[in-house]
Amino acid sequence: MTDSKIEKWRRWHAERIEPEVLAMHSHRAVFQKVIEIADANEQLPESLFWGYFQDTYAVTQGAAVRRQGEVSPRVGSLAKLIAEIAEDAEKL
Repeated sequence: MTDSKIEKWRRWHAERIEPEVLAMHSHRAVFQKVIEIADANEQLPESLFWGYFQDTYAVTQGAAVRRQGEVSPRVGSLAKLIAEIAEDAEKL
């Protein structure tokens, strides 16, 4: 019989933590590639787009990190998972 706490941890990992962390990595890869393309193309004019693009990336990544750092009772996050495992490590 599988422990319900371990099942909860697996669910948090599969449904909340892994998808968000993978999305963060994907967003970073896209951001870096767009900047690389822009840097390689000196013909691109100055534009409000670049400031918007950088701000949007920073805000979305910051929010994603903040969500994974949340430890309140209402969330399933990486920080919460680590805290719960630390409190009940013998389950593993």
